[in-house]
Amino acid sequence: MGAMNETYILIAAHEPAHADVLHIAAATGHEVVETTDPLEIRRHYRRAFAVLIDAECAECVADQPRRPRVFVVAPDPGPPDYQRALALHAEAACTVPSMSYDIVEALSATPARPSATGEVIGMLGACGGAGSSTLACALALSSSSPSLLVDAVPFSGGLDLLLGAEEQEGKRWADVHVEGHVPAAELRAALPHVADTAILTCDRGGVAPAPSVEDIVAIIECHRSDSSGALTVVDLPAWGDTARQLVGALDRVYLVVPAEVRAVAAGTAISRAVRTELGVVVRYRQWSGLSAHEVENLVKLPVVAEIPHVRGLAKTVETRGMRTVPRQLKAVAERLEGFRRG
Repeated sequence: MGAMNETYILIAAHEPAHADVLHIAAATGHEVVETTDPLEIRRHYRRAFAVLIDAECAECVADQPRRPRVFVVAPDPGPPDYQRALALHAEAACTVPSMSYDIVEALSATPARPSATGEVIGMLGACGGAGSSTLACALALSSSSPSLLVDAVPFSGGLDLLLGAEEQEGKRWADVHVEGHVPAAELRAALPHVADTAILTCDRGGVAPAPSVEDIVAIIECHRSDSSGALTVVDLPAWGDTARQLVGALDRVYLVVPAEVRAVAAGTAISRAVRTELGVVVRYRQWSGLSAHEVENLVKLPVVAEIPHVRGLAKTVETRGMRTVPRQLKAVAERLEGFRRG
């Protein structure tokens, strides 16, 4: 799921509205992606410059974070689905073709964003202690381009602790307020760093609330706009409402599954619930009892990488932090980075 040009318009509408909506998009001069497939709609919903969607297709993005330039459409004589438009925080609910000019005018008044080449990758653990946070850190530290590591886990202990960077100066979630467009380089410069990786994590003072989905998505979209090809790595919380809403804003998601019976059972349940593309990273611990082939057959998702047991890593993280990436983890991170370049 590579990054795409964000100047296109997503059209997700059935006939008879589809033909009129296609004419609207053509009148704006933007490229168009047309689909009524729920998975494809979710994949493009956050990335497109604008979304023209009917009420039926809108059902599959009801759990997505708020975004601008969404128009809920219905064929004349209507009425349009105002309830669905309100639920999506749409800019307008319109009938077509009678209100086509209004939509064209609204889209023409807002210039498209420049093409974005940054990519956003999420790490999701199948269970507690799966190693998704460690892999998220390894991928960000090993990136061949500037990177941002986002801690999206409510009440997290802090990825800066995992990296041994808790004394580094810089803003934490409690200090970050994104209003309008903030240059990605400026965002990274304001945060704690380990090498070329900026870290956005929690303040352990305990007074600030956990970041909202909207806050996290705002940061993701800000950093995605970096034309240098910067990488954003998001450490996702355990599967639930927050993770479900966030995955729609990501380009790729990896599910980290320990090669153990209960972890695989949990990963199987998650794979059935996630409505986006997932790749599985199998993690072996000293007591792991399953092979990658067995995990793949049970979870029904492709295994894209395997993490061997890394002796001494837990002690290193506990005593001084993972300031450098162990060779075995670096090999996995480079494999995932290779998918990005490909």
